[in-house]
Amino acid sequence: MTKGLKQRWVITCSIFGYFAAMILSIELLMQSRGASFCKTVTCDIIDDYTRFSDTFILGVGILFFLLLSTAILITHRYAKAEWLSVVITLALVGSMAFEGVLLGFQFFSLQSICLICAGTLATVFLLLTFWSLSVADNKILLTGAVVCVSSIIGMYILNPDPGLGKNEIALAPVFQQIGFADPTVQKRRLTLITSMTCPHCKTVVQQIALHKQAIAKDRLAFAFIGVNEKSLYKASLFAANAERTDNPMNLLSAIKSGQIINSMELSLPDDKILKNVRKKNLRTSQFLQLMGLTGVPALIAEENTDHIHILVGSKEILQYLRIEMP
Repeated sequence: MTKGLKQRWVITCSIFGYFAAMILSIELLMQSRGASFCKTVTCDIIDDYTRFSDTFILGVGILFFLLLSTAILITHRYAKAEWLSVVITLALVGSMAFEGVLLGFQFFSLQSICLICAGTLATVFLLLTFWSLSVADNKILLTGAVVCVSSIIGMYILNPDPGLGKNEIALAPVFQQIGFADPTVQKRRLTLITSMTCPHCKTVVQQIALHKQAIAKDRLAFAFIGVNEKSLYKASLFAANAERTDNPMNLLSAIKSGQIINSMELSLPDDKILKNVRKKNLRTSQFLQLMGLTGVPALIAEENTDHIHILVGSKEILQYLRIEMP
């Protein structure tokens, strides 16, 4: 490879990395305004399986691409910085492994794919391709591809919950399975499944709270997804206080919004409640996966003993409850 061609590949690689950082920055700005490249009518379940917020993860991704692109430009200017070339190679191969784990978990465990994660994997693969061309070493590209595929296969082999089989959920009563039903209630049961971090869920909760006459308190049950610290605490706070209020939707709306309720002395959840809510949240997420649902809010309406009606998305749920959209 000629020196001029090598330099063009290096510059292409660097520019592409800066472009990726720009796209993630736009996504970060959109999320701060309640929008996203990845979101549609429903909120993705995947968000609630991460230990860190979307903002933090996007920030790390932006920093990664900026530092990587800058390092690539430095190697272009200073040919003797061989150690930096090794660092760039390791960073790209490591990123392939990281994204492979994320995509493998999403596809095989959650049966759902985050478009941002998939796009990031494709971007890293292209960067790795450009980099391997710039250093004239195809083994780098092959190593990255093998590492990524191995990570995905590893996630396929893993069983996230060997004690909970598909037949077990399918054959059990739906509401008892997700842990929020009271089998003694004879009225038609409505179960609202939401996430504490979902803006679309917030719309549904607020509208039902404003029209509390539309649903009797003893007809409505609640289920949540999300196992990160913030989601678990909010769901546990609701579980510890829901029975003490005449309008649980007002309480849920206030907790989701982070409002301080001065007129109500809230009981803080203990370790037992936290543990129980975590288990229920996991089972709720697994129930949604097995039903082929990839988002919330969702409303499960027990039409009769033999028929269940499932609605997904704020518009469909409010139409079913005969509540107008705001």
